[in-house]
Amino acid sequence: MSLELSHNIVCPAPAERVYALLTDPAGWPGILTPCKAARVLSATATTQTVELTMTAGTGTATWVTERVLRPEFYGVEEGQPRPMPRVERIDTSWRVVALDPNSCVLLTEHVVDAADDAAAHVRTMIHRNIGSALVDYRTASEKPRAATPMIMPDTRIRHTAECATDADTVYGIVCDTRSWPTLFDACVGVEIVREDGNTSDVRVFAEQDGRRVSWETRRTHHPALRRVDYMLPVPMPFVAEMAGQWRVIPLEAHRCLLAVDRWWTMLDDVTGIRDGIETVAQATDFVRSYVDTNAGAEMRAIAAVAR
Repeated sequence: MSLELSHNIVCPAPAERVYALLTDPAGWPGILTPCKAARVLSATATTQTVELTMTAGTGTATWVTERVLRPEFYGVEEGQPRPMPRVERIDTSWRVVALDPNSCVLLTEHVVDAADDAAAHVRTMIHRNIGSALVDYRTASEKPRAATPMIMPDTRIRHTAECATDADTVYGIVCDTRSWPTLFDACVGVEIVREDGNTSDVRVFAEQDGRRVSWETRRTHHPALRRVDYMLPVPMPFVAEMAGQWRVIPLEAHRCLLAVDRWWTMLDDVTGIRDGIETVAQATDFVRSYVDTNAGAEMRAIAAVAR
């Protein structure tokens, strides 16, 4: 049985400070109530292997977690194969999303593969443990701490918008690709190529700097997380690969945060695609500007419709 669970908390601190707490295992025993020890077994700029010892019932439990760091998005991905009996795997995503320069949302998402008879226990355990951890991180974030703001590479970008309605309404707008031509000025048409459960392939027709272009996006919906993962099997001009995630994060009953992360790689040879663009650097600037302009317009359009 697959479980998907999402939790979040607002922290009165800059996003980079909260991310620094998330990525410093040595400090966890002094922050997280159940954490007795945290030992980094290996680490690189973008990975950590950490041995954790936590209180569990009347005793303690020790396990190893593999972490992938995504500093450009203040993100961490964790994987735990067979963390407990009757549970095949738990995958966890952490994201820190700025609300303003002095506050942010700390979000965690769990995807669990567990036996049917273990699912209820795992759900209860995650609710309890993550609820405690989020409060601990928020408390720790209130203390001043040196932290480095993210440096966004040219092929990574994040956009956010606060929406004055409930998260489910905004998630419904995000999922409704048929509405894009009336919602987004740059979109002139969509074609649903394939739909299969929570996955769909959609051909998008758009205006790009006065020219008609198209690409295909494959979208996977995670309703319990209010998240849509996407990748482009047929990418836009100049791009070799592109993927991203749309998230809708509830803040209050009638207030939520829409956050979209995008990442891509460029073609090695960009000549002959468009006059005046002959180098990868020129193409990178063009794609980033197009994505930034379009995404900003998308955020404003969704926020306006959601009022």
